[in-house]
Amino acid sequence: MKKFKKVATVNIPEVQEILNSLPKENKKYVSKSMDIAQQIHLLLEEKDMLQKDFAEKLNKTEAEVSKLISGTHNLTMRTITRMETILDADILVPPFRIKQNALRYLGEIYRAAVKKDDCKVVQLEGQNQNILQAV
Repeated sequence: MKKFKKVATVNIPEVQEILNSLPKENKKYVSKSMDIAQQIHLLLEEKDMLQKDFAEKLNKTEAEVSKLISGTHNLTMRTITRMETILDADILVPPFRIKQNALRYLGEIYRAAVKKDDCKVVQLEGQNQNILQAV
C-alpha cells in the first residue's frame, strides 16, 4: 500500500499574501477540494486499496485517478458517488447526517448501558438534562 506523505506547513510570506487576497468563496472551494482528496486517501488506506486497483475499478488510468484525487480537480457528484460505491463508504457527509449518526450512536450506548445496569441516569444540577453516570 502506497503511504501518503504528510505535507508540512510552510509559512512563505508571498504565498500567504496571495492566499489572503483570494475571495472567501475561492478559499472555501480550495479547502473543500483538499478535504475531499484527503478523505479519499484515508478511505483508500483504510480499505488497503492501491491507487492502481482503485483506477481499475473506476475504469481510469492510474494517472487519471492521481489527478482526480489530488485535490485540484473539480470532481462531479457522479464521480464522487462512483468512488463512494467502489469504496463502500461516504466521502461527503452533510452535517445533519453527522448529527443523526452521533445521536443514533449515543442512543445505542445508552441502551447498552441500561441493559447492563452498570450506569444510572442522573440529572445535571440546575439543568433539565440527564446524563449517564457509571455506578
